[in-house]
Amino acid sequence: AGDTFTAEYVEFEVKRALEWLGADRNEGRRHAAVLVLRELAVSAPTFFFQQVQPFFDNIFYAVWDPKQAIREGAVSALKACLILTTQRETKEMQKPQWYKQTFDEAEKGFDETLAKEKGMNRDDRVHGALLILNELVRISSMEGERMHEEMEEITQQQLVHDKYCKELMGFGTKPRHITPFTSFQSVQPQQSNALLGLLGYNMPQGFLSFGATPVPAKSSLVESRYCRELMEERFDQVCRWVLKYKTCKNPLIQMTILNLLPRLAAFQPHTFTDQYLSDTMGYLLGCLKKEKERTAAFQALGLLVVAVRTEIQP
Repeated sequence: AGDTFTAEYVEFEVKRALEWLGADRNEGRRHAAVLVLRELAVSAPTFFFQQVQPFFDNIFYAVWDPKQAIREGAVSALKACLILTTQRETKEMQKPQWYKQTFDEAEKGFDETLAKEKGMNRDDRVHGALLILNELVRISSMEGERMHEEMEEITQQQLVHDKYCKELMGFGTKPRHITPFTSFQSVQPQQSNALLGLLGYNMPQGFLSFGATPVPAKSSLVESRYCRELMEERFDQVCRWVLKYKTCKNPLIQMTILNLLPRLAAFQPHTFTDQYLSDTMGYLLGCLKKEKERTAAFQALGLLVVAVRTEIQP
C-alpha cells in the first residue's frame, strides 16, 4: 500500500508541476515547479522515471525563462533527471532520444532567428543554452567530472582554512570572491585528492582538512554512453558555440563559459588542444586581468592544465 501511495503521489506532483511549466507564465508556480521536479527526481527516482518523457517535453519552458533563478532551477532539475536516465541505461535498450532532444533545445538557444520570433532576450537565451550544454558534457565525461569535483573540494578546503586563519588573526571572514566552482558547504576531509596527485603534490591530509567538518559522501559519478556518443559527434559545434560568446559582457554567460571550457577540455583533450586551446588560453589570460572574473579564471586554468597535461607550455 505504501508503494502504491508513493507512486500515485509522485505521479500527481510531477504532472501538476509539468502543467504549471506548460501553462501561461506564472513566476511563482514556475519556480516552485522546477524545485519540486528536482527533489522528486532525486528522492523518488523509480517513480519519477515513469514520467521522464513528459519531463523532457516541458522542462525547457523554464530553461528559457527570463528570470535567472528559474533558469538555473530548471537546469538543476534537468541535471537530476539526466543522472537518473543514465543510471537506468542498459545495453539492450533502444537508443534513448532524451539526450538528442536536450541537445536540440540547446541548439535553439543559439538560433538568433528563432529567438527573435519568440521575443527572447539574447543573453537569457544564450545563458540557458550554455547551462544545458554544461549538463550534457558533465554526464558524458565521468573522469572529467571527477577532476572538477576534486578542484571544488580543494577550493572549499582553502576557503575553510582562510576563514579559520582570519578568525584566528582577528580579521573579517567575508571572502572577496564567489565563483561557480565554490560554495560555503563544509568539505570532506576523508576523501582522497587525486587531483593533488596528478599535480605532483603529496600533502598530509590533515593540512587540507584543517578546520573542516565532515559531511555525507557525494553521490557516485555516472556517465551516459549514449550522451557521450552524441557529444563526441557534436564536439566541434559545441566548442564553436562556447567560444563565440567569449567576448560577451554578461557576467552570467562569462561564468558559465569559465565553467564549461575545462569540462570540454577534459572530455576530448586531444581535439581540444589541437583546435581550441590557443583561443581558450587567450580568453582565460584576458579574464585574469579582470578582478571580478580573476578567481574563476584561475580555477578554470587549473582544471584546463590538468585536462590537457603537457600540452600547455610555459
